[in-house]
Amino acid sequence: MDFLDKVKEVASSVAAVSVRKGKELHEITKIKLEIADKQNKVKALYKEIGYEAYKAHKAQVDILESIKDKLAEIDSIEDEIAILRKKLDEVGSTV
Repeated sequence: MDFLDKVKEVASSVAAVSVRKGKELHEITKIKLEIADKQNKVKALYKEIGYEAYKAHKAQVDILESIKDKLAEIDSIEDEIAILRKKLDEVGSTV
């Protein structure tokens, strides 16, 4: 009986570790997907900035005024990405 109790204990411990690691992996994947989504938003904003800059150039208006809001949005998204990367490092260090 002592042997079976040890087997049960080990199996229970392995199961608990597997569940914890699974949750950590899920969290890492979720954060990485969120980072990728935000990076795609930044790329789209870069394209929009290029288009807006060209339109402003053609209209002979101040280019910076036409893209200022998009630049601020990129800064905000980059800040969010930095926070997510820090969170990813924290979660990844426990794996």
